[in-house]
Amino acid sequence: MRLTFLGGADEVGASSTLIEIGGKQLLVDAGIRISPRTSRGIQNDQLPDLRPISEAGGPDFILVTHAHTDHTGALPLVVERYPHVPVIATRPTVDLVRILQADAQRIMHSRQEEEGELPLFDEIAAERLMNAFQPVEFRKPVRLGDSLQVTYVPAGHIAGAAMLVLESDEGTLIMSGDLSLTDQRAVTSAAIPNIKADALVLESTYGGKLHANRLAEERRLIETLRQIAENGGKALIPAFALGRAQEILQILLAYRDQLDVPVYADGMVRAVCRAYSGFADWLPANTVRAAGEDNLFFRNKIKAVDNNIQRDEVIRGGDPAVIVASSGMLTGGASVTYAKHMAGDPRNAILLTGYQDEEAPGRFLQRILRDHQAGEEIALRLDNETVSLRCALGSYSLSAHADEGELVSIAERLGAPEIMLVHGDPGARHSLATNLRQREKHVQTPRIGQTIEFSFSRRPWAIGGAIQSGAHTRPFNSEELWNALKSEAGNFYSAAELARMWWGDPNRAKDVISALGTDDIYFAADWRSQTSFRVRTLEQVNRSERARLIMMANPDIVGKLVVLRDTNNRPRVGIVHNAGIDSFEATVHNAKGRHYSGDALLWPIAPWPAFPTDENGKPSLSATVQAAKLIQDQVLPLHRRQEIVQRGQPV
Repeated sequence: MRLTFLGGADEVGASSTLIEIGGKQLLVDAGIRISPRTSRGIQNDQLPDLRPISEAGGPDFILVTHAHTDHTGALPLVVERYPHVPVIATRPTVDLVRILQADAQRIMHSRQEEEGELPLFDEIAAERLMNAFQPVEFRKPVRLGDSLQVTYVPAGHIAGAAMLVLESDEGTLIMSGDLSLTDQRAVTSAAIPNIKADALVLESTYGGKLHANRLAEERRLIETLRQIAENGGKALIPAFALGRAQEILQILLAYRDQLDVPVYADGMVRAVCRAYSGFADWLPANTVRAAGEDNLFFRNKIKAVDNNIQRDEVIRGGDPAVIVASSGMLTGGASVTYAKHMAGDPRNAILLTGYQDEEAPGRFLQRILRDHQAGEEIALRLDNETVSLRCALGSYSLSAHADEGELVSIAERLGAPEIMLVHGDPGARHSLATNLRQREKHVQTPRIGQTIEFSFSRRPWAIGGAIQSGAHTRPFNSEELWNALKSEAGNFYSAAELARMWWGDPNRAKDVISALGTDDIYFAADWRSQTSFRVRTLEQVNRSERARLIMMANPDIVGKLVVLRDTNNRPRVGIVHNAGIDSFEATVHNAKGRHYSGDALLWPIAPWPAFPTDENGKPSLSATVQAAKLIQDQVLPLHRRQEIVQRGQPV
């Protein structure tokens, strides 16, 4: 068992670990640094060290603990290089990463236009990442090889976050990811697995700290907000769009009998809140029950701010209000816009509720908090501007990470003799390491680039149940075998094992490889060996069948102008150049991507040569789009479009 720490070891950010175990190379997370570091010679580099991944020949699997950008932000770069590697994550994580990737594209395009900064990756890379995801369920083991399996276990922290339990004949390794034992309103708490680990990689974000009583902190926050409202002021709560913002909104909903002022959710917060509604079964039952038939978040005077006009109305409005906006560290986004307008008024307040990076404006506010009085003027740097700070400040312990006492409890419960502490600053790691060493644990505090190797006693160990032998004499039928195995979706089996399941004869592996080489609806080949196959999920099978039906219904699609849906679900205009059994290639207006699944096709319009031409007399996509815009007010007048937008009704 061999672990190489590519990032996120002696820091919070750019989490990524390469693990060699059970004959496989596993990459756990690939994040970015939210605030670029200047220590250790990194010099504004936001990425983990990806070089060892190539030196290892690429990963066999990518395992994602949760959706936060410091764990997923660099995934498009890895998948761009290894597009056939399965990326395994829970369903909420997949949905939330989609939102974060769309936001990353928006930010990178903006920086490119304003500052000439080249984007880390483009929308094609983001699309490949989303196509590579394989969703898994909590507590259901996923077979990665003959002697290796992973089980995703609830980690608390945010929706879909997981601890990874890796079991092999080389030992059991647990990757904690980010975890929380505290009962929260927007996510269930961690469920520590009942298993003895040989090695544990444990987060240490809040090493050296003990959290305040959660209920007392909630009440203190509500009392502060009530006082601000009584004084006619507004309160800004900068919050991480994913996780913290949902928790804050649920707290506000729980105390509506004590705080009845309007609440506005802005920035990426609103998109994440809407996504949470799609996986209510992953959320605390009490939270879902309280909402009933209403929206999980947007009810009881809590509203989403959907555009700049609404934002200006909130800023300039004279009535008390609470604003929950990203980013949580005041490093950008809607929270900075509000802070610039609100900071100079002593009736207002900025209230912090989460982790603040050393270089973030939020950490500056935390440092001056004890000595600052409302009305006292202090210069605050926000988005390269100096703002006069005269409003009240507050900080509340509503963390979604375990504190030192809880981390020690987790380590003792899992009983691992070897512990590696990551995801913490030097002080936090040292405090937690000392506490664990006092309990006679062997603790290491790895640095970026360090490799740690273990040789535990090998033990014979069979994953799951024995492979059942079949007795068919007829040709291999992938659909029939898939129906027998679909409850094991996501698991990998060798061709020999599939041959044994069908014919009872593992020596017919070549026949299985030949059959699956021409039909990949039900089983997907391992990109590296092509002799192991993953059982596809029902959703993946349905999508493949749907894509094939669409392509069969459009035999003359090549050479046509079409409307299609890109990876961010935006309609685009394109020209189809080539087509296959379940996909097509197209040149698309304002998009770099060329390869699309058949189910991305919305409307075939007409043969391409019939459309407007450019100055050279050739049909032009740009000219066609411009011609359409000229008549859009006749087809769909402005007032009608505004009505549709107001209702959120797609067209």
